[in-house]
Amino acid sequence: MARRSMRCSSPAAERGAMSEEGARSAIVVDGVVRTHRDRLEIAMEAASVLKACRPYSRVVIQDLQTGAEIDPQNPWHVGGSPLHL
Repeated sequence: MARRSMRCSSPAAERGAMSEEGARSAIVVDGVVRTHRDRLEIAMEAASVLKACRPYSRVVIQDLQTGAEIDPQNPWHVGGSPLHL
């Protein structure tokens, strides 16, 4: 099985990127919203790729419905409390 290469820079963000309308999650890098996703699972994967490309940056996923911030490295804790999916 061929290993998929990981791109750290992408022209139109990632293929799953979408506008803010209809999005449920925002990926925030060092306090700046970089992209939006409609599914949490896709947002987690995209945030993991961003964190691998920028290991010294703070990458979090913000739930646009609740305002909670999710750390992709430790997704079971949201703002100090456990995440319940």
